[in-house]
Amino acid sequence: MIEYLRLIRKAHLRTHSSRTTLKLMLLRTATIVFLALNLASVEAAVGPGSIRMSVDIPTTYRNSNFQNSDAISSGAHFAGPLFSLKFPGANRVHIDALAVRSNLVIFSTDVDFRIGLTSYAKEDLLAYNYSSGAVSLYLKGQSVGIPSAANITAVCFIPDSTNLLLAFDTTVTLPAAGVIKRNDIVTLQNGTFSKWADGAANLGLRSNAKLDGLFLSGNNLYYSLDVSFKRGAMEGTDKDIWVFNTNTLATSLITGLELAQGVDLGDFDELLDSDGDGLSDLEEITGVDEAGTTVGGTTFVLSPAPFKSNPFAADSDNDGVKDGDEAVAGTNPINSTDYLRITAITGGAGQIVRWSSVNGKVYDVQSATNVTAFSDVVASDVNAAGASTAITNPASTEVRFYRVRVKPQ
Repeated sequence: MIEYLRLIRKAHLRTHSSRTTLKLMLLRTATIVFLALNLASVEAAVGPGSIRMSVDIPTTYRNSNFQNSDAISSGAHFAGPLFSLKFPGANRVHIDALAVRSNLVIFSTDVDFRIGLTSYAKEDLLAYNYSSGAVSLYLKGQSVGIPSAANITAVCFIPDSTNLLLAFDTTVTLPAAGVIKRNDIVTLQNGTFSKWADGAANLGLRSNAKLDGLFLSGNNLYYSLDVSFKRGAMEGTDKDIWVFNTNTLATSLITGLELAQGVDLGDFDELLDSDGDGLSDLEEITGVDEAGTTVGGTTFVLSPAPFKSNPFAADSDNDGVKDGDEAVAGTNPINSTDYLRITAITGGAGQIVRWSSVNGKVYDVQSATNVTAFSDVVASDVNAAGASTAITNPASTEVRFYRVRVKPQ
């Protein structure tokens, strides 16, 4: 078990006249001390420990099974579905392009399909609402001049805008942009196309290489290909991610995705945690769990549900507890009075320790005579008894420090 939240209060035993009484004395320098989550460091962009992605065939990834109608969310220790297409005939539909903006997962498919009475085309971009689970049309391809023979294989947002970068599975002729090959990148701004990068001239790509994935972060363009490719001393496969710096024109390679033999990495996006609190921006905006986020260093689920919070503030309610810590404890990250804490220590035959608790959570209580060395387990696997839970330490008649720990589940 890993310790995530530390709450300390001091019980001070003193002699008064001929009787012994118990006086509670708070630690003035740190009445309640929190030990931060041991979260993996926040990566600058996509990589094996922080990625959302599509794949071209059913596969097993990090001990979880996925269809090519799934979008995958993967953190440092666990992978699960970001979302899955679920409707009659969904098993024949492959998710191609993939990007996340606010509470929407933007995607394309490799074939035309229908949900109920609504038809979608492979040249369209669709939106999966992460809050409601509904699928809707985000961009009608033919309305901006994408031919029906084309399939959008990669999409990403230009940072801080709604403008898009796109790549296609075949050579297309687009309004204003002209002829676009399948290793070229176009931008769509206010309904108008223009060529953003020439695959051969700017990226040095062979004519037979198809762009499967795009992601833009600062000056770095991240992309994946459907073929193995060698550039200088670097040689990447269809499972790797290339990085092109648009400022220095330098190219680097990200490897290490644990995709099985024969599986091609499709489009991808960063599992973004802007404020470094352990919850993805998507989770904080929607209050819905994302599979790729786990309690730091473990495979335990780290879910914000049912609470939303500010994705740009690690401690949304300024109560001294990070939103990710509150997710472990089950407390409300936008209520500054709701956080895991010891509320009282009383004496008598023993010392009674009481703390704020959440139904369904399990706690351990430790004590020590030295605040730096908690070795005495007073109680373990204590189930919450509503909003307040207490245990008694009957043997204690001395100065003690107490710590309550919530167990990840």
